[in-house]
Amino acid sequence: MFPNTVFFINLLFFSNNCLADEALSPPDIYNPSASSKFYKKESATFRITCNATGLPKPQYSWKIGEIGGNNTLSSYVSFDSITGVLTFKRVFKAEEGEYRCYATNCFNGSRGQSFAVSISPPMVVKMIRVDTISEESKDIVVSEYRYTKVPCQHVLVERKFVSIFWYGSLETIQIVSNERMFIDKYGNLHITYVLRKDMELGVLWCGVSVLDKTFSTIYPGQGYLLKIIEINQVETIAPKIEYSENVIEELNQSALLECVFSGYDPENNMTIAWFSRDGKEIKTNKKYELKHGNRALKIKNLVDEDEGKYFCKAKLGSKTSKENVVYLDVTGKPHFDKNKSPKDVTVSQGKDVTVPCKAKSPINDDPPSPPVWFINGQTFEFQK
Repeated sequence: MFPNTVFFINLLFFSNNCLADEALSPPDIYNPSASSKFYKKESATFRITCNATGLPKPQYSWKIGEIGGNNTLSSYVSFDSITGVLTFKRVFKAEEGEYRCYATNCFNGSRGQSFAVSISPPMVVKMIRVDTISEESKDIVVSEYRYTKVPCQHVLVERKFVSIFWYGSLETIQIVSNERMFIDKYGNLHITYVLRKDMELGVLWCGVSVLDKTFSTIYPGQGYLLKIIEINQVETIAPKIEYSENVIEELNQSALLECVFSGYDPENNMTIAWFSRDGKEIKTNKKYELKHGNRALKIKNLVDEDEGKYFCKAKLGSKTSKENVVYLDVTGKPHFDKNKSPKDVTVSQGKDVTVPCKAKSPINDDPPSPPVWFINGQTFEFQK
């Protein structure tokens, strides 16, 4: 509920001699209940809804930036103070940022008019930009049975918000991951070993499509033409790591670890195995999923204990590759210790109240900074 080390809480003090006040309640935003990310195409139009309980009925506003900031909304962004709906008429760089909903209600108390504010977790809005590349195709010269990588050159925000396709121009067929070919999470095409017949595919190009419920446009990328040097005498090529990288992913998300090996054996197919830091081989189960011929390992529902070294290794006939290390860094925003998160409090006027606030960071992350308290959206200075 509170994704940053910034905490706010609703405190409503009831007067003992004003029975009518007992029906009052401060605003409490229940939608959105957690931070979300919105990745939208250029010029996209969409809405984000904010709902809150409270008596009197709260009114709504939206602000961009940090709590307590005074940043103004773009002229292409507006909100309805009655319904709480935030409307985007477009999404360009000017509209990118963190948006928070503010629900406010006012009431007459024993000391005059008062107000209370509830603030939503941040809604992150980013623009997905995909470039179309119109340059002439480039040659990739490689010897037969050797590894090569064909890059997919686009500007992307996050892979999971786009679909990436590979095509060959002459056959006009889609290229998919198989025992020789693999498309990594960035869209690059890896070919474990090339064959002369690959030249029949013609110009290879990747197409990127932004995921959209209404329509989909494929943006073509740079084209590449394979020029393969023929090898008359076929030799066994031992497996060797060609691509992998360490991964940083947040708690409760899924992480995708990848290993691509080169190698060729006319009699045997390559096998790839993954191992945990204690040396045990990883198999597909509820926690792990091996994909694309074991070139990819998906680790689900990340917890602190998932952080550490993972190992991938390839075998091809009688030859085995060196063990390759992929490090998974599980990170995240500060989260509360059990029973130490702040809660809404109702208390009689003149009484003391204590609100807990103790947060911690994921294992191996820096400890959180001291908490910052806000009262009705404004920073609260403690008296020493």
